[in-house]
Amino acid sequence: MSTGKHTTIPHLSWPAPECRIIAFPMVKRVRKIRETAVKWLEKPTERSADHYERQVTEAMETGLKKLGLPDSEVGEQIAAFWSAVDREARRLMDAQQWQG
Repeated sequence: MSTGKHTTIPHLSWPAPECRIIAFPMVKRVRKIRETAVKWLEKPTERSADHYERQVTEAMETGLKKLGLPDSEVGEQIAAFWSAVDREARRLMDAQQWQG
């Protein structure tokens, strides 16, 4: 039963656990890489291809930052993604030349 007196319970004090967000690597998103490479190659001019690249980059950057990734990791993820897109675009162009 309560006596009307408030007692305090000492709170345990410990450091908050450190957590780190690990995003699925952009370079492993094969379907996204292939789709981006195809759309990138289909652009009629270099200017429109550059515009498309900026749009994709901005969307990825926004999404990764929303997850809480640090800027340095966002930059690494985007650079790796575009490197994979470039490799896929070259592969597609080589395949077209081989087929005639």
